[in-house]
Amino acid sequence: MSITVYELCTTLERRRCFSPFAWRGVLAVAHKEFALERVPVNFFEKEQIAFSGQLLVPIIVDHGNGDKVVTDSYKIAEYLEATYPQRPSLFGGSKELSYFVVQWVNTIIHPFISKFCSDDARLHQSLEGQAYYYSEERSKLYGRKMQKSQVEDREALLPEFRAALQPARAVLRDQKFLGGDRPNYADICLFSSFLWSRAISSFYPNLLLPHDSVFAWRERMMDAYGGLARKSPGYDQVAPTL
Repeated sequence: MSITVYELCTTLERRRCFSPFAWRGVLAVAHKEFALERVPVNFFEKEQIAFSGQLLVPIIVDHGNGDKVVTDSYKIAEYLEATYPQRPSLFGGSKELSYFVVQWVNTIIHPFISKFCSDDARLHQSLEGQAYYYSEERSKLYGRKMQKSQVEDREALLPEFRAALQPARAVLRDQKFLGGDRPNYADICLFSSFLWSRAISSFYPNLLLPHDSVFAWRERMMDAYGGLARKSPGYDQVAPTL
């Protein structure tokens, strides 16, 4: 059986997918060990996802269940867990704890990543895409004002960001993944934030120090699911000429 995931790519490079929420959808499907079909969609290809009744990614189409359409990264995880309990568990028996990690990442970690790299995403867009990035139209789509949040002195913010990761760091000193011996949805959520930065920002290699247990965990996540993340374009590889 296969599941198609629609995800957000840049307007210059279809393989460069940079939405952390879309990455959650991609990795959740991979975690459940389905054949994965990825469909990158950029800002100006909304007609490709109009079938879902809304205009945001991720979207999955479950071809083994009557082409069932599910939107929203967390609802996708809930759907996969409820529909396919016999496959590897995303929540590890505690959906509530996973939801706590989702909210911790969304409210504490994401604002840091935005300050480090949000404006870098514009460098990977066409001129039309750059104009759209902070436009009123995009603000209406997301229901909030889209404006520059990247700080000029990113290095000065690093100690505060690394301190915010201390809960994960403490756990990862004692176990390989937040989920224990293997990753679960908590790992996927935090890891997807790093993939957001990795896809678009040359500042990404500065986020963690090599001796950090979070750094070692991130490398394990890069190799998880058949190296799915490592095969995607990112700034631990040679950056393209833009």
